[in-house]
Amino acid sequence: MKICCFDRPLCNRRRDTAPVILGLVSPLCWRCLSVTISVSFMGLNIIPVTGYGWKIGLLGLMLTLVGCYDGYRSYFTVSGTTNRNRIVFGSTLGVGLFLLYSSTSDNLANLMSFS
Repeated sequence: MKICCFDRPLCNRRRDTAPVILGLVSPLCWRCLSVTISVSFMGLNIIPVTGYGWKIGLLGLMLTLVGCYDGYRSYFTVSGTTNRNRIVFGSTLGVGLFLLYSSTSDNLANLMSFS
């Protein structure tokens, strides 16, 4: 009986874009995994992002656009990208998404409450 059902990542179905650990393919590619880790890390609230108002939202928008551009370049152009770029720009995308969401203190308070 086969325990692991993943032979390629769920997000893009390309085996060469996912981490392989002990012969098992991760269910997420490097980009999606780094987005998930960076959003989780930012959720720990180690770096305070409140009190800056619209500036945090603008920074989040710029970081999100940079991460989205790398994804676009990876899938829709001939040049492609590398796994190192997937990690870097996936992290950029994750931080940007978190900053966009937390650009208002109400959203950050809702995110940090576990009720």
